[in-house]
Amino acid sequence: MLQDSLTHPIHDPSHGGDTWKERVFTLWDELADFEASRGHIARNHLLQVLSDLVGATNAEWIGFMKLDEAPEGDPMLGWRPRLVQNCPDDPVASDRIRQAIREMERGEPDQTAITAAQRAGQFRIESLDEMVEATWFEGRGFREYYTDIGRASSLWISIPVCDRAEVHLGLHRGPERPAFGEAERSILRFCLRGLRWFYRQQMLNEGIGVVQSPLTEAERMVLRGLLDGLSEKAIAEVVNQSRHTTHGHVKRIFRKYSVRSRSELMALWLRGSFGPSGKTDCPEATARAAEG
Repeated sequence: MLQDSLTHPIHDPSHGGDTWKERVFTLWDELADFEASRGHIARNHLLQVLSDLVGATNAEWIGFMKLDEAPEGDPMLGWRPRLVQNCPDDPVASDRIRQAIREMERGEPDQTAITAAQRAGQFRIESLDEMVEATWFEGRGFREYYTDIGRASSLWISIPVCDRAEVHLGLHRGPERPAFGEAERSILRFCLRGLRWFYRQQMLNEGIGVVQSPLTEAERMVLRGLLDGLSEKAIAEVVNQSRHTTHGHVKRIFRKYSVRSRSELMALWLRGSFGPSGKTDCPEATARAAEG
């Protein structure tokens, strides 16, 4: 599907018409039909369809959370990536992203990451030249994180979920295609502004913005089983571990989400709560997003 989008994007900015809107409406329905336990598949589907819509060669989803206390002098202002997903899966790009994350943890982030942290709190769609000075394109950041992995034009969509969590979506094109323009921005803005329920669900699935200690991969697999309504015995069989180990993961998941039972855990998803306080939304982010 992504390869087709290189030569046949659903919306070609050089032609009129808005048939892409029908695809967006279908996408919204498709995302609503994904079970909560299939968040990783739903995210990949969103990235794939977005790439088709605007003719991107690849895309990525990065979930950011803000630490309760940022280290002194932290250029990221406490923001840290906690979930990264590429579409299609690209080992080289994944390796470069892990390198960028290590630099963030050392307090040496790329300028694009610093700008994203400084502008947190409002919905925005930005090209690289809107995030950095012209001299950045002559340096290591652009070379290692973009041109070396075939990225010549990029759009970054930043979406506040609440005051402690944001979703950043990156869409990229290679040098064989023209740069993204206003037509693509309009499509992305139309498609993504109304999906806060989806972003909130995805962050809940991963514990981002809800827990300070991120879920481990083993805990994420057990959580999917819980959301599917499986017994601990059935979950243990699915993930190939002992019932004792599974029970330990369940206890840690409950503790991380500040709940005491399966019913309380499920209630977080059913009421769209974001965080242990039980608030059904994040008014600070809502107000700021409306201004974007």
